[in-house]
Amino acid sequence: MRVLGAPDVLLTGDLALRRGAGMLGLSEDPAKIQAHARRWSPWRSYAGVLLWEAAVSGTPRLQLAS
Repeated sequence: MRVLGAPDVLLTGDLALRRGAGMLGLSEDPAKIQAHARRWSPWRSYAGVLLWEAAVSGTPRLQLAS
């Protein structure tokens, strides 16, 4: 998304992104992720990269600040 000039897109339907959210203590439900991610605007694409990284790296479950 960054390359396309869209820094505020979060692909909540993506399985890896949802698993990364779960690894970080967030809900894996796309609607709940979208609701939580409103506070990340206008940089949700960057947050998505971090969620993918959490899914791949096997980061232990952490509780993100609400």
